[in-house]
Amino acid sequence: MQNQGDGSGLRIAYAGFVQFLTQLVGLGTGLLFVTLITRNLTVSDFGLWQVIGSAVGIAILPASVVTFWNLRGVARREDVGRTSVVAGMLSLPLTFAILLAVSTGVGSRIELVGFVVIAALLQLPFMVLFESVKGTIQATKPAFLGYSSIFFEIAKVSVAFYLVIMLKVGLYGAILALALAYAIQDLIIIITVKGKLGGRIDLALIKQWIKAAWVPLLDRGVSRLWSSDAILVALMLGSTVPVGLFQGPRIFTAIIMYSEIFLRVLYPKLIRDRLKADIGVAFRLQSLLEVPMVVGAVMLAGDLLSVLGAEYVSSALLLQLLAIVAVVESIERVMYFVLYGTETVDSKRDGYSFKNLKSSWLVKLPLLDLSKSVIYMGALAAALYLFATPAKPELVALIWGIIYAVVTVPYAVLKLILARKFFPHTLPWVQLVKYVVAGVVMGLVLLLFRGETPAELSVISAVIRLGYLVGLGAGVYFGILALIDSHFRGMVKTLTKRQ
Repeated sequence: MQNQGDGSGLRIAYAGFVQFLTQLVGLGTGLLFVTLITRNLTVSDFGLWQVIGSAVGIAILPASVVTFWNLRGVARREDVGRTSVVAGMLSLPLTFAILLAVSTGVGSRIELVGFVVIAALLQLPFMVLFESVKGTIQATKPAFLGYSSIFFEIAKVSVAFYLVIMLKVGLYGAILALALAYAIQDLIIIITVKGKLGGRIDLALIKQWIKAAWVPLLDRGVSRLWSSDAILVALMLGSTVPVGLFQGPRIFTAIIMYSEIFLRVLYPKLIRDRLKADIGVAFRLQSLLEVPMVVGAVMLAGDLLSVLGAEYVSSALLLQLLAIVAVVESIERVMYFVLYGTETVDSKRDGYSFKNLKSSWLVKLPLLDLSKSVIYMGALAAALYLFATPAKPELVALIWGIIYAVVTVPYAVLKLILARKFFPHTLPWVQLVKYVVAGVVMGLVLLLFRGETPAELSVISAVIRLGYLVGLGAGVYFGILALIDSHFRGMVKTLTKRQ
């Protein structure tokens, strides 16, 4: 990394680590929030909360059009910040309509009451505003995106504690806590990038974005289809208990995905600079943090799930499976950003036209993911129909995880091949081997010291036990790297000097 004359590697490392560390600070509050919810809602209500989240995710699709084109424009130093905010606000009526339609449809099969939908509507204006400014801050001051997440997490936990614990309003409190947290994060981001929100409102550009909206909608729509598996399971089984048992482990695989934070910095840099070396830097940094988290999830699956509650410990095997699959998914995500970031068709004359876009990776990649999602949802539906029953929710969750893994792996390999062909580059496999060696030693140490997971633990006892084991594992992993990896030592030295 030090050999890069333009310092791009250092910029990726610094901005990425700032965001990663702020996410780790927020991790504690995030786990506390989830614990507050899971320990004060039934498993069925927790699954219902996840279904509502999926519905909101679908409703936010129109605003994602703004995020998509805003980020690519700002990365090329175009003055589109104010235009993006206006475009986002114009998408609000459609967003409301989509949420109401999706919620009403799902509510006909599961217990989704009308006032929960009304409460969820309170989130949308703040979520849409976030989507409208996210691209601007990601392309200009990515580290501050991480800082804003700290305030988001603190607000979320504080409000949830008051509403869920003190006032006992349950699911309503969780939804309202998210709404206020988004409002605070929006305010911080707007203050940070206010200098980039000037300029005129370009209505002609908004029209071009609308005409080309099918590109990001295809991309985000496919992504939402892939993540709508919770809705499928709830609809087919008429129960949200299996959803809760599956989403519990997913909370921790989402934490593993924190290592993808460097891709937030890589993407706009690839759009702007198209440097092959940046890909290697991002992959190396991502792997550096991902390996110990995956090993920790595999070795401490029962301890992690015990934080959520004793009823989730039965999903330990599922968490181990999903953690391993997360490694494959992370490689797939790197290749996703390589294909998207190095595509230049939208920067050319008439770049937003259908003729220019149709044969680009901005279209071909989501079409590839569409086939993946269709196969996944079809296979999942077939497996549930043939083998699943609401009476055995643990089995349903495990079958779900197996289908997830079987579909994910071949598509990750295919994207690796396609990205290497479209934009030839090399990945630092030697560094990855060193990280794996350190991770194996870390796993053996945890195996020796963790013992049996107690059947019943209070929240505080579970967190203290987990904190001790995580700290031990991190110390072993990074200690070994300091001994065997000169690149790691040099990176730490360089980043320390920057401070």
